[in-house]
Amino acid sequence: MTPCQTLTERPATQRSLWRPPLLVLALALVVAAACIPFRQEAGWPELSALDLPGSIYDGHIFLTFNDKITLIDPDNGQAARLRNVDGEVRVDAEGRARLWEFSGPQAAPNQFFADPLNLDGDNLLVLSNGERLFEVNLARADARIADGLELPGRVLAAPLAGEDLVYVAAERSMLALEAGSYQLRWDFATDQSIWSRPLFFNGALLFTSLDHHLYALDPDDGSEIWRLNLGGAAPVTPVEYNGRLYTGTFSRKIFSISPDGKILAEYSTEDWVWGAPAIADGVLYAADLGGNVYALEIGESNFRLLWQAVVSERAIRAAPVVSGEYVIVAGRDQNLYWLGRNDGRIYFSRELVGEIVSDMLLLERGPDTETMLAVSTLANEEALVAFGVQNGDRRWTYSR
Repeated sequence: MTPCQTLTERPATQRSLWRPPLLVLALALVVAAACIPFRQEAGWPELSALDLPGSIYDGHIFLTFNDKITLIDPDNGQAARLRNVDGEVRVDAEGRARLWEFSGPQAAPNQFFADPLNLDGDNLLVLSNGERLFEVNLARADARIADGLELPGRVLAAPLAGEDLVYVAAERSMLALEAGSYQLRWDFATDQSIWSRPLFFNGALLFTSLDHHLYALDPDDGSEIWRLNLGGAAPVTPVEYNGRLYTGTFSRKIFSISPDGKILAEYSTEDWVWGAPAIADGVLYAADLGGNVYALEIGESNFRLLWQAVVSERAIRAAPVVSGEYVIVAGRDQNLYWLGRNDGRIYFSRELVGEIVSDMLLLERGPDTETMLAVSTLANEEALVAFGVQNGDRRWTYSR
């Protein structure tokens, strides 16, 4: 695509159906190059909370998984009901309550990896791995253009909104689309797929790629400001803390990075680091695919290991969550672990039916409401489970 090219409408029946083997192949090539055995799904859930004060859906949870996006009520763990402007529940022809679900056109199933983006309080931007873009009305859960607009590649990462542009990672390209019209302003190509949501940092648009690089672009015209070779694939968005960036990679390292793209400190881990780190009070918490968890004190030019613990018998892919005195991690062994922030000791754990491969979501809804931890699994019977964050008590379970 060239600058100022417009995304086009295309009948859904004319496009190819979901092709999960391509996604599996993409990571298989990375794994083969590293000579490391690794299991990878063709799909995984994503969680996000809708921040929309004054709306009946404020604080509700988007569960994005495979062929459907569902809005979940955090009070009871049930799919939210569609309501009209008067707050009345919408019903179907048989008088049954309509639920907030979006799947795209039935003629050609979509697969969704990316969280919806709240555009203006009334509409959401939904991106499909089937190379489609949908603008979805929040009140009706339907698309303005039923078949959506065509994208030049498959999407795994959530988009980012700027003042008048929306930034979308479509396979090996970062796209800048004009808000509303979705006309292409610019695109920037990388050598491998982009799996991370972009972020604004120090006036630049930043994102990582499986081609081992962290990129910084001018958000207005897409010109490259700098790039940094991380020595391994980076599948997640770096974390900003005190004016620096922090990320882990498949090179078995955790990096501290300056605003101008220089490595300030690095720490070697036992295995690949997939999830983003969590940082609190100057301490970085990270986990790797060998089941190890690390607590690193952040220095000006180094990391100092406070403790390291072998926690899970299988990989830890999800980012840790810090709350109160605990750092919580989720293993592929179907367990949640509450570790002490100061000593790394396992204080208690909770077992689930399905594997946990996606980031957890901390639900902090006010001083008079219990903070909960929402966890998604690959099992339909426990698609989403909420726990009390300080005691691990199960509050509710949503099944697909």
